[in-house]
Amino acid sequence: MEIIITEHQQQLIREPTRLDVLREMNKRHALEHHEILKNEWLRLEKGWAGEKILLEYLENYGQEHWKVLKNVWLNYYGEFECDLILFTQAGLYHFEVKNYTGHFEFKDNQCQYNGRAQGGNPISQTQKATTNLRIILKELPHPPSLQGALTFVGVDNQVLIHDELTNIDIVSRNELREYIWKIVQQERNYRGYPMNIHAILEKLNTYEKNNSFVPEALPGKAAHHIKKGICCSRCGNFDLKFQNSYIVCSCGVHESREEAIVRTICEYGVIYNKKNLTTTELTDFFGGDISYSTVYRYLNKHFERIGASSNTAYLNKRLPYDLIHEEFQMNLPKYLVF
Repeated sequence: MEIIITEHQQQLIREPTRLDVLREMNKRHALEHHEILKNEWLRLEKGWAGEKILLEYLENYGQEHWKVLKNVWLNYYGEFECDLILFTQAGLYHFEVKNYTGHFEFKDNQCQYNGRAQGGNPISQTQKATTNLRIILKELPHPPSLQGALTFVGVDNQVLIHDELTNIDIVSRNELREYIWKIVQQERNYRGYPMNIHAILEKLNTYEKNNSFVPEALPGKAAHHIKKGICCSRCGNFDLKFQNSYIVCSCGVHESREEAIVRTICEYGVIYNKKNLTTTELTDFFGGDISYSTVYRYLNKHFERIGASSNTAYLNKRLPYDLIHEEFQMNLPKYLVF
């Protein structure tokens, strides 16, 4: 199965997500004193985990030639997001993903979650997005079929629907494998026009817009709570032992000094994604773990220099280290010792 992206998403591929920023802030304990930001991080993590579960099911029970488009924002008389659009040879499937734990109930057009009225309505949200997508695709010479599905992927989630629903399917996690098998069968029985993915993406591109929830500048108050220094890449511990070539954590991780330093520079770059890198500010971010001269050496080795003399800065890569680690070509391996 292939993950595809739109032209618009291609332009934003070097931008950190809001979740990327909050993850780095949480790693450095900056969310502990900011409940709103911490709740946002927890909500985004849960949503990310839910989409990951759905992708794993599609990978395990779907077809290799299938293609998936994730998190596309469109504007059709109002903006809306599609969590995941599956492209098969027979048609499209729009999945809205909810990763709930507990009891979800829909009755008299009202949603309740664990006995409490829910402000957002994921059912109407999925219906609206599916309807809008279907109208957009009707502008094509041969509109593909489209089915919407609200998918509850939480392992301990009970779903009870009282009202009759049109336009979308409701799929619980224990039904997901069979639902995907049905999609496989529908594709095998299909005898219509071949799917023109390029034309579909071009059509979506005319309605695509920016994500409304892009990373904002780091809140000033939260910045004061950021823990400085190098943390373990595995467990997040800041109490590390510094050896000549490696930095060692009590959890057993041995990471080369160079990789740990570059990784930490990238962590700074995600948090402060609106700024370029400077040796002085990064030395302060290392909190005494690394000297000014060492920071300067690795900035010159791995990052593009901007300006000269006292105004020297370095281009901020702005993305988590895990996404771009191959760009740095580290020589010493990272390993784990129990």
